[in-house]
Amino acid sequence: VVSTQSTWGVFTRYAEEKVHDNTMSSKPTNSVAMLEEMLKRKNSMDSEDFAAFMDKKDPLRRFRDRFKFPTLGSIPCETTGDPDSPCIYLCGNSLGLKPKQADVYIEEQLANWGEQGVLMYFNGRFQTALADQPGKEITASIVGAKSVSSVTIMNGLTVNLHLLMMAF
Repeated sequence: VVSTQSTWGVFTRYAEEKVHDNTMSSKPTNSVAMLEEMLKRKNSMDSEDFAAFMDKKDPLRRFRDRFKFPTLGSIPCETTGDPDSPCIYLCGNSLGLKPKQADVYIEEQLANWGEQGVLMYFNGRFQTALADQPGKEITASIVGAKSVSSVTIMNGLTVNLHLLMMAF
């Protein structure tokens, strides 16, 4: 669900830049008038036409093709519609959509593992034994550590909470 406020913010930026497509006339000169005209033509901000308009104006649209969208036919539940149609993905408790580049990185790691065994921890583009190094400096400043060497980044929140509770 997209909030009306964030939708309004995106629309306002583009309206103020006087960006129009074929569904809007060039008569209105301010963003409020432009939105009012669009809503009269489209009836509501939840219409497909309004969503398509906003998609065309989305400054992040160039990143969409970098992700793999599940299709209606690939998800393990009953759906209606074209099985090849991409799903609208709005799961907040998720890793999100899978970046297509992840396949390349995983294949590279698996190849390194097969070729180098355990030594792949210290070789290649992703040296897994040193994976915490890039984030140590900022983590040290966040937690108030006096030196980077006193910070260790490990596991995820759930695992760390379980480890903490097991100590008591």
